Amino acid sequence: MFQFDNKDISRFKLTGILSLLLLFVILFVFGVKYYFTDSIIKNWDSISGEKKKEIQAECLNVFYNYQNNIAQYSYQLIKDKKLVSALISQNLKKSYDALYETENNTNYNVEFYNSRLELVVYSGRQINPDITDLKRGLNGERFSLVKETGIYTFLQVFEPVNNENGKPEGILVTSGIIDVNPYLQDVFYNNPGLKKEINEKFHLDIQFDFSLQANSNLKPDTSAGKLTQLNLKGLNEKIIGKMYIPELDQSAYMLSVTGRFNNIIGFLVFVLNLVLIYWLVTAVRKSDSYLFKIVSVTAALILSRYLWLYIDFPGEFFNLFGSEIFSPVHYASGIGFGMAKSLGELSVTALLFTFISVYILQNVLKFYRFEKHQFSGIAEYTGSALSLAAALFVLNYYGIIVQSLIFDSTVKFIDKTDIFSFNQPELIVTSLIILFLSASLVLILLALSLIFSRLLIKKITINKFIKKIPDWYSLHCLLYLNFCLVCFLKG
Repeated sequence: MFQFDNKDISRFKLTGILSLLLLFVILFVFGVKYYFTDSIIKNWDSISGEKKKEIQAECLNVFYNYQNNIAQYSYQLIKDKKLVSALISQNLKKSYDALYETENNTNYNVEFYNSRLELVVYSGRQINPDITDLKRGLNGERFSLVKETGIYTFLQVFEPVNNENGKPEGILVTSGIIDVNPYLQDVFYNNPGLKKEINEKFHLDIQFDFSLQANSNLKPDTSAGKLTQLNLKGLNEKIIGKMYIPELDQSAYMLSVTGRFNNIIGFLVFVLNLVLIYWLVTAVRKSDSYLFKIVSVTAALILSRYLWLYIDFPGEFFNLFGSEIFSPVHYASGIGFGMAKSLGELSVTALLFTFISVYILQNVLKFYRFEKHQFSGIAEYTGSALSLAAALFVLNYYGIIVQSLIFDSTVKFIDKTDIFSFNQPELIVTSLIILFLSASLVLILLALSLIFSRLLIKKITINKFIKKIPDWYSLHCLLYLNFCLVCFLKG
């Protein structure tokens, strides 16, 4: 049944050595993973202390980076002589012209109040600072404050605008969004914000207190555990708020460490699986049975797909970088026992089944052209019936998947001009999934029609003209018969 030459034996040796090497690396990574987890348990006090300092410093850096960016833009505006001259003279046209010529003018909000604390010019959102804060700035003090509006959290920089004699003629208020309500974040605001940015880095839910009682003994919510308080200082080194960071949890930290090792192990298992699939395809290629080739490779690829689902690859790898394609946010279905639990998983499944369809059609074409074996009448009729049943099953299953993609997903299919827009990447993924599934459907139906033609058409002896019909028409007949059966079943 199998006839291997020297080249095949050399390939088997090479793939065997590579498989053993990958298996050794996987076992080694498992050992390193066990060593790290054991070290975390034994030396948790020292590890948590070092990690705690690192997290606190990084959280403060995130806040001060926001503040420094807004302060630098405010300093850029106050050093623009053309803008300052127009603001002091209260020339609105020249003020707006000079303001819109500055860089990053769309990322920040700018308000200018004259010496009578009247609003003269503003760009972006109007924050309406408190009168007492404006008076502080008019007295020559440069400082920063945080203002919460319920939806947005703004960091404001107050900058006095002086004339040539150094006398304040007004106050320039520059502000930027540093945090936003999480329910509106993805809809109106693309930047992550303070809380989400820190959560993505350390998986910690921090708390802020920018209220007027920030310097009092007001206690935060400690229901989630012990909190560490950090003071947030403004440009004038005065406390403008407080940040509360939860204590590092040992189990959560261990999960994050083991998760990285699991990603490495998953990738190595995936590569090992591809090597074994290549070995199998090379081996069954020498088989004389086309049915054995198709069944062996198809079964191996489907089992490999469930192996990838078990090790959560490549879903966990993409989730590590913050991608939502492999999360059930946009789409989730129980079709295929987990093969369609997200858009990402369904896209991998669609690619895999496209490859399976190409492999099946390739072997069916060889069977159709070169197979000279004469089958018994029962085998031919049975094979034709199974081909028809398989075609009906594939066509119905294709319809179920496409229907599920349309009705069970949150993807918007209304705007035809937005099909390949990067503003909605999940729609691009969905379109590619439908494209690959459609290609698989056509290839499978073509393969089944060829089997149907090879086994049954030559048995028809009613009319000699039927035998002269090209075999390609069997595909059309099969599709038409499928359509009639589907309509009958639906009715």
